[in-house]
Amino acid sequence: MTRAGIACVALALVGCLLPDRSLIERDAGVDAADTGQDEDAGDGGPIDDGGDGGCVPAEQFERTCDNGEDDDCDGLVDCNDFDCGRELECCGSGGESVVSEFATDSLDWISLPMGVPPTIQRETTDDVVSSFGTGDPRGLRYVECLPVDLGMSITATLRAPRGTACTTREGCEYASIVLTAVPDMARGASLPDELSVRLYRDRIVEVRRAGRVIDTAPQSFGIADVNVTIELSPGISGGAAWIFARVLVAQSGVDTWDVFADTDEGGRRPLIPREHLAGEGFGCAAVRGLYVALEGRGNYVDVDSVGSDPYECANPSNFRTIDGAATGLDHTALRASDAWAQGGVGAPTLGSYFVGTGTPDDAWDVYFDATNVPRTNELSAPVRFAIGGATTSDDEGLTSWSSRDALGAPVLGVSPPQCVGTTCPPLSSVREPSLYVPVDESTRAHTRSTQGWLAAAREIELSNGRRFGIDLHPMGVNPYFVADDAMQVLRPDTEGGGCTSLRDPLLLPAGPHPTTQFWLLYGCERTGTLREIRMARVDVDGGVRATLPSEVVLQADDFGDIAAIALRGADGASWFPDDDEDLAIHRLWVVARDLAGRTSVAFAESAGPRDQPPRFVPYAANPVLRASDPVLGACPGRCDIESIAAARIANSPQRVRLLVGRTITTATEVRHTLLPLDQVWPQ
Repeated sequence: MTRAGIACVALALVGCLLPDRSLIERDAGVDAADTGQDEDAGDGGPIDDGGDGGCVPAEQFERTCDNGEDDDCDGLVDCNDFDCGRELECCGSGGESVVSEFATDSLDWISLPMGVPPTIQRETTDDVVSSFGTGDPRGLRYVECLPVDLGMSITATLRAPRGTACTTREGCEYASIVLTAVPDMARGASLPDELSVRLYRDRIVEVRRAGRVIDTAPQSFGIADVNVTIELSPGISGGAAWIFARVLVAQSGVDTWDVFADTDEGGRRPLIPREHLAGEGFGCAAVRGLYVALEGRGNYVDVDSVGSDPYECANPSNFRTIDGAATGLDHTALRASDAWAQGGVGAPTLGSYFVGTGTPDDAWDVYFDATNVPRTNELSAPVRFAIGGATTSDDEGLTSWSSRDALGAPVLGVSPPQCVGTTCPPLSSVREPSLYVPVDESTRAHTRSTQGWLAAAREIELSNGRRFGIDLHPMGVNPYFVADDAMQVLRPDTEGGGCTSLRDPLLLPAGPHPTTQFWLLYGCERTGTLREIRMARVDVDGGVRATLPSEVVLQADDFGDIAAIALRGADGASWFPDDDEDLAIHRLWVVARDLAGRTSVAFAESAGPRDQPPRFVPYAANPVLRASDPVLGACPGRCDIESIAAARIANSPQRVRLLVGRTITTATEVRHTLLPLDQVWPQ
């Protein structure tokens, strides 16, 4: 574990009250159209089925995460259900474990209160904390914040060798393992604890929170080591992202005390809202977390060791920054010429795969739309766009981009897109690309002889004026090109959804790669507003055919107030697990705008049979990313999220790369960048 070396100041933050679990909404309300049969919740199933395709909920939550059943009828099963995110068996390994020792020359631990002469005795030979001194409580804090946002198991060994009786609990010597969101403790006071496990000299064990006892062990422990395990994992409580905790206290010859075993959460309890975790300014570099500390008083209880094992649990609210990518990608970095792209890039689509034989090379492709006038002009007048492309073989997909056109010109559309006069080509605006490149599901290798596809929204002329429809463009591979000869897939006057324009296309494979069948998702624009995402099935084998009518898959109302004004720009990634030949998992990120004009990213997921249309369930703790989130970097003026792209990373199968289209508006300029972030999605 690398030391952050960041000086921290104390936060006035103490433990949080537990939420009322009875207030949590579990059914995200994604139901089929009502058939009119009694009160069937809108899906034609039994009256009491909750509206989820005939499923009768056996539980309020997905309590059992390995039975192959959708226990709560929300459309998600076992580890694919967000309720199971807090179960460590649904998580991946997060790397090497850390075991800390307490030698007197160790720099891993900081004496608390900081700046007060230490009285804590650390044994040089046995690496044991054997005395916390007399008088006020004292502590040792691990120098780094532990990144618990993706899950972690923390262990500690406590020992009370003498076992002498205590007259009062307040005056009894003790030692404890403490999780805290603050880096220091006040003189004469205990650390503000989110959770702590305390062993007294009389071998009584307490679990504490916010300075209060929340449980006491049903039995006294013996002279042997008392082994404490605290498991932390992400989850949802009350419609918000929380960190959950499980506490186990074990000793040889004594029944293990599972502290929260009798709770409704199946052994885990909501511990702290994610937003209250210590952030980047307090020693947590890439992932939010908590500090681990030891606290005690007296010399009757020893601390032998502390260890931590990181996990990588699915947490849609967690985004990782990438070293060297803080400034993002603009049209210059993507080698698009000023002649057509100086107004700014946006609406990206991303691909990551291996190419070549023998030892394959990394390959990244990004396509985007741009214009030669400020993109923000579109707020008051129509703006025309073109589509450009760039590629790199950089392992991380961050640098050394080269244009897909030798001169940095668009691959689709005209240059410049926003032209003036009679020479301006009619119906030339094309925007919002979506990339599909066939890859092998197991190796993520791109077979260069296999054709890819690029979908885009293209301007068309209808009886009610100029609108947008959806085109498909074949992508050749030898030589590489995007064909300008469009295959029209959907028009607003024929797709059946009553849309005035079709925007933001997204191609999701309907089966394992390579495939000729797709789910085409797109934004349905009505009266100039995008608040609905629809879907049609498209087959490109021997031509292009769309199965109509299309159907609604997500609406702004599914996401509540955060999407009161708009829901648009969906992008996603797909999984087809080898261990379940029938399962298709599609994950979707979408941009939302509320009544105050604030933008954010919301998340939804579908996990169901491959031969069935995706049924997206919105994440219960949306939004997962706000335009003001510190992970996006400094915001010197007004900041907006305009678009997002997602792609599974070929050389790191548990990660998804996201490109967040961000606009920063100051008094002197408007900047448009694509900011790379990563998310972890265990296999």
